[in-house]
Amino acid sequence: MAVTRNDVLEKLRTRVEALKATWTGLPLVIEYDNLASVNTSTQQHPYLCVSMVFLDGFQVDLSASPGHRVLGAIVIEAKAKEGSGNKAQNSLLDHFYRGVHMTDTLTPLRTYAARFSSKPAFDGWTTQAAIIPFWYDSLP
Repeated sequence: MAVTRNDVLEKLRTRVEALKATWTGLPLVIEYDNLASVNTSTQQHPYLCVSMVFLDGFQVDLSASPGHRVLGAIVIEAKAKEGSGNKAQNSLLDHFYRGVHMTDTLTPLRTYAARFSSKPAFDGWTTQAAIIPFWYDSLP
């Protein structure tokens, strides 16, 4: 069955929202790819940005109607006000990336182990990120 990009985006959002329901820290806002953005001028607490970056793909077989393997990365960014330390960011990442990486329970989405990154402060906010490679097959 053909799997669409929207199918996997919805699987990811469903998982992240389930993880949000188990979050016991500060009030949490999550910004998703191309959905309502967090107003950083009024936001007081750390927040998450979750997106999927589609990077590559290839044909998986030689049949008349070949399948397609799609590759990419899930990016979970924990953002905090500059100068507030990174304890809250680390807690957010620890809670959320573990529920998304190295799993095949987001069928058809499959994920590998997370890698980590940070960005320089921008507009008064710092970013710590978990980057989780993924793949899924879209079969005819």
